[in-house]
Amino acid sequence: MTSKTSRTYDSADHVAAETHPGQLPWTFAYGTVGSNADVGDGRVLSAPARPCRWARR
Repeated sequence: MTSKTSRTYDSADHVAAETHPGQLPWTFAYGTVGSNADVGDGRVLSAPARPCRWARR
């Protein structure tokens, strides 16, 4: 049995979503941070905070 992680990409080739077998997908939002135009729009602005399924409770 092979488990694979899948990824989807946005039009700028940023990872838009990543799904690991048996887990909910991670979704990412990108944009510009601050007013420095040299930085570009490739900064991760949001990503979900999810506990590992094997984390101690």
